[in-house]
Amino acid sequence: MNFSMESKPSSPATRQPWVFHPFLWAIFPVLSVQASNYGWVQTYESILPIVIMLGTAMFLWLALWPILPDRLLRGLTISLFWIPFYGYGFILNTVRSHFAFSSMVGSLKLGLLCALTIALGLTVLWRLRRVQWALAAPITTALNVGSAAVVGALLAGLAHGMFLQQQTSHPATTTKVAASPPRKDTASLPDIYFLVFDSFPRADYLRDYFGYDDTPFLDALRKQGFYVADQSHSNYQKTLLSLSATLNMQYLDLSMAPEGLDADLPGLFTLIRENTLMPLMKQQGYEIVALIDWGVTATETAQADRLIRPRASILTHYQKTLADMTPWRSVVNRMENGRWHFRVPFILEQLSSLERSTKPMYVLAHCLAPHIPHNYTANGRILDEPLPYKEGWRTVSEYLGKRIPEVTAAILARNPNSIIIIQGDHGPRTTLQTVHDIPERPWTGTWEDWIRDRTAILNAVYFPDRAYEGVLYPEITPVNTCRAILRKFLGLDYPALKDETYLSPPQGPQIFQVDAENPKGIVVRNGK
Repeated sequence: MNFSMESKPSSPATRQPWVFHPFLWAIFPVLSVQASNYGWVQTYESILPIVIMLGTAMFLWLALWPILPDRLLRGLTISLFWIPFYGYGFILNTVRSHFAFSSMVGSLKLGLLCALTIALGLTVLWRLRRVQWALAAPITTALNVGSAAVVGALLAGLAHGMFLQQQTSHPATTTKVAASPPRKDTASLPDIYFLVFDSFPRADYLRDYFGYDDTPFLDALRKQGFYVADQSHSNYQKTLLSLSATLNMQYLDLSMAPEGLDADLPGLFTLIRENTLMPLMKQQGYEIVALIDWGVTATETAQADRLIRPRASILTHYQKTLADMTPWRSVVNRMENGRWHFRVPFILEQLSSLERSTKPMYVLAHCLAPHIPHNYTANGRILDEPLPYKEGWRTVSEYLGKRIPEVTAAILARNPNSIIIIQGDHGPRTTLQTVHDIPERPWTGTWEDWIRDRTAILNAVYFPDRAYEGVLYPEITPVNTCRAILRKFLGLDYPALKDETYLSPPQGPQIFQVDAENPKGIVVRNGK
């Protein structure tokens, strides 16, 4: 397609190349962010950003026509414009992190600065309008080819990922658990609440690394009758790996993914969305209720009978991430007015008011807290800007420490015959020591320390009869939690697995396992 607005005739020898690279570069970051977060982003989420950016590119093409009638220079100008446009958020965050930006520049001064920048840009464009640049044609051709190549590669990668994600079987777990006969008598079955709080650390790690005493929160849970596994570790260090193992009640089969399960996002999403546990619970007569916060779309499973998501946010997590890269962030933040961060209070409020239908409920709720960004005060007031990393952990942990016991009290008041699991999917990243968008420091300890640092999790469970002896124990890991419940309350044959934690280091795609006696060995035994 030729986006030129001129009808000037030209001979084959002097014919200028088509100009389509500004439009492809406009959508390149949109597709790039989606591809690098594949599985976390649904395909429909990219439609609106693509339409907006193509519209922006066309607006610039038409608006600059009177100033730059030469379409080659106009195209080059627009393509160069995308660099500061998409780098706006990074530049602003960097300035704010290193300077007292808010005290240096008020809103009026910032507006005047923007106006002067625009005026300077228009002046430069006006001077360029009569330039005859011999290199414009070859550079345009190179940009056309380059933009087509990278966008084509991204689209091919996304298409390949969609194909893999639609595969119904995936050999990432060990032997599948056996199906159980349907249960007819369901009236006496307890409701089961599985509440996953992203990156919720164990109390000793909150104290040692973040300087926060979580004792009042844990005491409140114990007073309600919860068992707190105070030596618990997650089985993996990242959300997708952890949820895949937990919801399938099996360790991931490392031999089936030689390049590393961490790189196998489509397969991991399939394992979560088509997990073993939910069909099993349906066989037992349960209604599946899933609450999501738009942070982990993997929990948008078709297996859920009820899928509840927050309606307060205009944009999804992915769309807001894109907006934060650009000058649109100011407009979006004013439109959202903190509503995107309402997702955490929304889920907590929904849990407090869920009503049981004619069937018992199995409720899965994933809450993106205390994971970054930390946009809450200890009283739950939503902040426009996130808190510094360590302060944020302390503040959001205090907020959750107040709200979670209120939620569990409401659940138990509504139905005392409920099982409640409160669990972190993995531990925090204590190498992050500044604000949330600054790269983490290199790890200086041992592999064993690193894996324990990333896996020490909150793990608290409530049984209606409060009979935990012989069922739960301090070192229990998530892969065994649902197995214990199926044995005790549903009478199903799911023996406990060995509690182990597997290391997936960020240095490479290969999954390593670590043993206390042999750092390059098999596993880390939890509780040591």
